[in-house]
Amino acid sequence: MLAGFLGWERRRLGRGQGVLVDPAMLDNKLLRGGLVSFFFQYLLQAGLFFVVPLFLSVALGLSAIATGVQLLPLSITLLLAAAGVPKVFPNAYPRRVVRIGFLLCSPASSS
Repeated sequence: MLAGFLGWERRRLGRGQGVLVDPAMLDNKLLRGGLVSFFFQYLLQAGLFFVVPLFLSVALGLSAIATGVQLLPLSITLLLAAAGVPKVFPNAYPRRVVRIGFLLCSPASSS
């Protein structure tokens, strides 16, 4: 679907029509890397918010309200982190944060 969209955008650009996203932007290696990392971050977050409530309601038999209450600390923490990290650490380097996260999650660090 994404390839079809980019082809459609290139065709519109070739005809001199307006485009939603200029495909030439994707030639920037840093932008592509950032988009890929954001994709996986949001994929993980969406999966987390799909699987955890399902587990809480099906496996543990919690009601919808109880499941929501159980997820409230996670939701609040994500919201505070999204709003607070840029204020507390304005010069944080995303690349360094990702590297530290990979190091913490690597199998070598668990043994």
